[in-house]
Amino acid sequence: MKASAYVLTGALALVLAACSNPSEDVRSSTHAETQITEDQGLAALARMYLADQGKVTWDARTYEDGVFTFTNVHITGGEEVGDTQLSNLVIAAPRLEFDAIVFDRVAIEGLTSVDGEETLTIAHIEIDHPGQMLAEAVTAAFDGRDYQYSGDVTDEVMEGFGLERFHLSDLHMVSSDPEGPSDVKLAALTFDNLGANGLDEFSAEGFSLEGEDKETGLITLRLERMALEGLGTEVVRLALTSMLREGEDEAGSSAQFNFNPAEALDRMVMTGMDFNIGGLIAQMPQMTYTAERKGEQYELVSSIPSLIVGADNAQPVGAQLATGLQMLGYEQLNIAMESQSIYDPQTDRSRTEGDNYILIEDAVRIDVEQDISGYLRSQDLQFAAIANGEMSDTGMLPAEVYDPLLIHGFAMHLQDQSLLERGINAAAAAQGGMDPRAMRQQAAAMVAFGMAAAPAELPRPLVSQVGQALANFIQDGGSIHIVMDPAEPVSIGAIIRESQSGQTPDIESWGLTITAEAPEE
Repeated sequence: MKASAYVLTGALALVLAACSNPSEDVRSSTHAETQITEDQGLAALARMYLADQGKVTWDARTYEDGVFTFTNVHITGGEEVGDTQLSNLVIAAPRLEFDAIVFDRVAIEGLTSVDGEETLTIAHIEIDHPGQMLAEAVTAAFDGRDYQYSGDVTDEVMEGFGLERFHLSDLHMVSSDPEGPSDVKLAALTFDNLGANGLDEFSAEGFSLEGEDKETGLITLRLERMALEGLGTEVVRLALTSMLREGEDEAGSSAQFNFNPAEALDRMVMTGMDFNIGGLIAQMPQMTYTAERKGEQYELVSSIPSLIVGADNAQPVGAQLATGLQMLGYEQLNIAMESQSIYDPQTDRSRTEGDNYILIEDAVRIDVEQDISGYLRSQDLQFAAIANGEMSDTGMLPAEVYDPLLIHGFAMHLQDQSLLERGINAAAAAQGGMDPRAMRQQAAAMVAFGMAAAPAELPRPLVSQVGQALANFIQDGGSIHIVMDPAEPVSIGAIIRESQSGQTPDIESWGLTITAEAPEE
């Protein structure tokens, strides 16, 4: 694992991956909180390769009130890390405790690092009260190498990589790789109180990525702000494990994670996101998520009020999308999503409540209701299967890991809001100007023909329901309703096994019905 990258830029993975005021000017104080003598500090600096000039050189070093300040520092890189230049380096109260390096604070001004085709600059970095393992990782960076750790991420290890605060400002990374040049900027990144109890707050501001791919074309991504509050212990453990084991085979890992999904995150706000990937354009002004405890249960609410998807037909991906949108009579798609559910950790059961829908304006609305239990037990089995190397080449896990997931009820309601008519008209036009009414009749007939040719292992009642519902929907528009209302809960694992073995599904026990409803006059 590139732990020096964690110290300097590894936190960026959580942005592209998972808050205080990151715009404030963070500067080092002129004295250390922990009192040390200069000799104690020099003993620690010797372990940090900063007592005598060698791989690390500097123009000047001063000591005052427990704080060492280095000016114009140059760190010679190794095989894995390029050379790095620092305008100023401040280390407060470096010392040895039980033969381990600790310090109150490290602050860096004016970092520049060149590694082959990549150049990284950062205006300011500050790390307050890091754990011993993170302090060792900082030390490894001064030695021009990566800090290695391959064990399990226990609570003790989380404390070892913990810190009171991490702040970074004005990051700029440029790659001149001819296969895919890129330019990444980040105005500010902040962590507050990271450790065995999770992460109190995280924020990132002013993120942008500009790059180019030979096949996809131009790629841009911008994010105005992202803030997370109350990341749970197991989520942080999982993220840290992933970072430490970057590039390793997940099989054989003994790490286990067992977190209540409602305790994964208290709150998230994302604002000002937009991207352009080869002409596929999207803009999302805001996305929010909250998990609020109410008695013994949790209320989980997420919202995307607006997601605008469009196309730039001057680019390869966009040209394909633009053609499809134009055929349906759209310039862009305006999408909104809402989700609200109640999770009960005592019964490990989640049910929807309130609004749960995806709306594509002037196209279609999909509402979902569900009542499912067994999340935590299934999660344990999934992690164990991954650790035992039971994941297939296609990323599938054995059906048994989903046995604890029980469907108590499920419903999906699809309401056409002009998409069907647009599709029929586009298909009719593609047939040389065919009458749309005739096109509807032909499409309904094709559905009936397809249902007649359905595999024998599919229950005839199911085939009949699907065929009749689709035919009515194509002819009249309106809505399609898919409802599961079983007398007894149905295991998702059992459903997967039936589909994989070719057995005839027992839809009667599922309480499954599929119907169409004509629009109101």
